[in-house]
Amino acid sequence: MTYYVPARKPQSVFRVTLKTLRRGEESGKIKTIRTPNGQRRYDIDSVLPTQRTDKAIIL
Repeated sequence: MTYYVPARKPQSVFRVTLKTLRRGEESGKIKTIRTPNGQRRYDIDSVLPTQRTDKAIIL
């Protein structure tokens, strides 16, 4: 099942900016839909794989 959420959810959970989400949408990496009022809703499953996993380890 596909869950579409408002931008504030991925922004707060993944600590990304709205600009980053929109760039992902424009490049086709993140799926979105528009509500009848024109607001974007982001497919949470398409946001998850775009997260970086190569974080630096600080010793």
